[in-house]
Amino acid sequence: MDVFESKIWNKYGQRFCDKADRIQYLDWDSGKTHIYYCHVCQDGGYYFKGPILNNTRTHLQRSLGDDNILIVKFLEDGAALTGNIVKEGIHVGLRRYQFFVFKDERIKVKKKQMEKEKKAIYSAVKCYFVRIDSISPYEEDYVLSRKTISEARRLFMHIHTLSTIEKYMARFALILSKTIKLDLNFAAVTIERIEDIPFQDENGSIVYDEDGKPILHTDGTGYISEDLAKKCPKDFTTAKYITNNNFEPLLMQCRLFHDGVAVKGTLLINKKLKPGTIQVRPSMIKVDKDPTLPNNETFNSLEIVAISHRPGRNNLSKYLISLLSYGGVPRQFFLDLLTNALDETRHVFSNKRAALRGNVQQKYSILMNNPLEFFYGGN
Repeated sequence: MDVFESKIWNKYGQRFCDKADRIQYLDWDSGKTHIYYCHVCQDGGYYFKGPILNNTRTHLQRSLGDDNILIVKFLEDGAALTGNIVKEGIHVGLRRYQFFVFKDERIKVKKKQMEKEKKAIYSAVKCYFVRIDSISPYEEDYVLSRKTISEARRLFMHIHTLSTIEKYMARFALILSKTIKLDLNFAAVTIERIEDIPFQDENGSIVYDEDGKPILHTDGTGYISEDLAKKCPKDFTTAKYITNNNFEPLLMQCRLFHDGVAVKGTLLINKKLKPGTIQVRPSMIKVDKDPTLPNNETFNSLEIVAISHRPGRNNLSKYLISLLSYGGVPRQFFLDLLTNALDETRHVFSNKRAALRGNVQQKYSILMNNPLEFFYGGN
């Protein structure tokens, strides 16, 4: 493959694109995400880049497939071209891609990236076009065949129930979050709705913010049963913070798509829940279900953005112990820590890991100019 790539580049590639745009991938069957870009030029033409391999994946890519998604970038001052292309779509061979959703990444754009643009400055807004139809008589049907854009969007969420265009695109862009999918059988999962818990003053009255909305203790946080949390993908549990793969995360930042409902927030493990249960609150629901629509097929999925990690080993100083005791931490807790520390001290001469840990702790204590009695008195 490397020989083939070199020959193609020497004969064709170097004549039509810059050396900086040369893509040299040799692991096309690695299972990574294939990303395809389309840049719209000033004269209305466009050129393509890709496929570019990436380790991350979105709910949109998992649902439709990499080659059915085209990321389109327009010029900053190309408003006149934008409307026409969004309306008619982009033809790639015999396939037609139509506008589906956009994501505004202007906050993420750095000055260095802007300086690299030579002739034209492209907008930081990424428009995602998806394949809807094809004029080829031999094209195989896929999930969006013969569907309108509105029907295709309803496969992800009932986005038409929102009242404003600002909320429409902001909420629909949830399908563009880079996530890892939790492998669930939704037929065996129960999704319940529970109420939020508002703040109350000393008189028991609900506390409201400046906009007249109640301030919530539980804003954006629901519950998940322990058995479902244990299904957290190994991509997270093999992180450098975790040494035990059987340890389920305490908290998961997630996106939940189910029967037209879109949920954004965090899920906290609740060991009291029945197996296969997820509980969400009204503050988590960004798009609700349209009760007038039939229960058609939707792309149901629980997408994990990030998880909490098991805390590492920490040392307590006498000042921190005083503060924690004043805060209500039982005395027995500190006595147990002391007992464990003494037990580990005895193992320094027989256990390699304990010996190494003790050596490292003393080294950093000395480098920080802490007296030895401060170090030993803090454990």
